[in-house]
Amino acid sequence: MKVFLRIAALAAVVVTAVYAPGTAKPASIDGGASKGPACADINGGGVVHWDSSTGQLVFGLNTEKPSCTDVTYTVYATFDDGTMVYSGSAPGNRFIDTDVIPNQPRVDVTVAGPADAKTACIFATSSGKEGNQTVVYDRAPDTGCVVFDLATGNTGVGGSFG
Repeated sequence: MKVFLRIAALAAVVVTAVYAPGTAKPASIDGGASKGPACADINGGGVVHWDSSTGQLVFGLNTEKPSCTDVTYTVYATFDDGTMVYSGSAPGNRFIDTDVIPNQPRVDVTVAGPADAKTACIFATSSGKEGNQTVVYDRAPDTGCVVFDLATGNTGVGGSFG
């Protein structure tokens, strides 16, 4: 009887090891820059609205797939070559901008900055929970920030965003 119980216990361990679901992390979707799902892959962005009288900046982040509701998108900005970093966050909302061709997934993030600024140097992150830890999935651009002319919304120094 003891032999039978040992064999049964060993079989249960082997079955559990073979059939247990894995807890693999999502694979990188763009050569290592993004470590999360496609909805967290920031591939572009730009100024949606700037109110110079209040300092309110709305920045649209474009994502590879519609933004995920369980991912937080954060925009960081310094204004007019300043050192103070302003930020704002928003959860994903699965919005797709149909006013552009081709249609583009976008999540808008509001940042309260200083009034009358002329430029903003911006970078953004997407993050989510894995277990009880917050993990950054993507950062755009990968390093540094991109300078935007707030009057026109165009990028200046710093290259493309995404």
